Amino acid sequence: MHSLSVHDTMVELNVLTDAQIEPESVAICGLFHDICKANYYVKEKRNKKINGAWKEIEVWGVKDQLPMGHGEKSVYLIQKFMQLQDNEALAIRWHLGGFDPGVHFNFPSGYSQKQAFKEEKLVALLASADMTATYLLDVYEEEK
Repeated sequence: MHSLSVHDTMVELNVLTDAQIEPESVAICGLFHDICKANYYVKEKRNKKINGAWKEIEVWGVKDQLPMGHGEKSVYLIQKFMQLQDNEALAIRWHLGGFDPGVHFNFPSGYSQKQAFKEEKLVALLASADMTATYLLDVYEEEK
C-alpha cells in the first residue's frame, strides 16, 4: 500500500512541479523503492506489561537476509531482474533523503547525495513523495 501511495504521490508531484519525469521512471521508482523490505520483517513474540501483568504479544522484528543497507539494497535487488536508468538508480539509492544515515557527514556519502539531488529531478521527486506518503498520506489513511 505504501509503494502505491508513493507512486500516486510522485505522479501528482511530477505534474505539480512540471518536473517532466517519464511515467515509466515514476512507476519503477515509486513501486520498487522499498523492495529491500521484502523478506525483511518477521513476526516475533515479546513480553509486555499490560495492566500490571506480563503478557506475551506478537510484534514485528527484523531478520535481514542481506544486510546491505536500504536504498542500495533495493537498487541491487531490482537490477537482478531489470536494468535501471542511472537517474532511477540514484533516486532509489537516495530516497531516504535526510533520513539516510550516511549523509550526516560530508564524506563519503554526503557529497554523493547532494550531487544526486542537484543533478537529477527524479531523486528529489521520489524522496519528496516518500516523505509525503509516509508522514502525511499513509498516516492519515491509518486513522480512518
